Amino acid sequence: MSFTPHMILSKINQFLSRQKKSGFTLLYAILTISVLIAVGISMLDIAIRELVISSSGRDSQFAFYAADSGIECALFWDLRASATSAFATSTPGSILCNGQSITTASQSVPTNPIVSSRIGGGGNANPTSIFYLNFNSGATPLPYCAIVTVTKTEDRTIPANAYILTKIESRGYNSCASGNLRRVERAIRVQY
Repeated sequence: MSFTPHMILSKINQFLSRQKKSGFTLLYAILTISVLIAVGISMLDIAIRELVISSSGRDSQFAFYAADSGIECALFWDLRASATSAFATSTPGSILCNGQSITTASQSVPTNPIVSSRIGGGGNANPTSIFYLNFNSGATPLPYCAIVTVTKTEDRTIPANAYILTKIESRGYNSCASGNLRRVERAIRVQY
């Protein structure tokens, strides 16, 4: 069988056209895979951001609940527990919140600088009571805590009628570890 130049050129063109098509297929496959990987990475980034946002909202909620529990404890011992407030400036008192018995100097309150707890009895010179609630106890320990201050001052704007102004401030935290980078603080203030 003899080959003519035309037959040889025809075979070479067939071979080259197959090579061009397979190169195009490879390019098309790489391009498709690249687009799919880019879409996948984008979806992963969105999912991670959503997780961070939802955990931040959860942490904020827990810090608020801790602050609210601190306010409720202080209000109970100031208004409801007995005829006189546990935070009266004239006599030291004691309170019981979340199973924690708190008196003056019974605990260290993690402020900056650290102070001892005080429940009433500071007189007019020091009318602020301060205590710390740690919710990391009991059957279901939670890492939440609150620092509560109760300030009682006498208002004599109307000379004949002196009355006591009370300000309660509770700062709740989602983590009691002050070095935690994801620590969230929420505060509630009540005045009457």
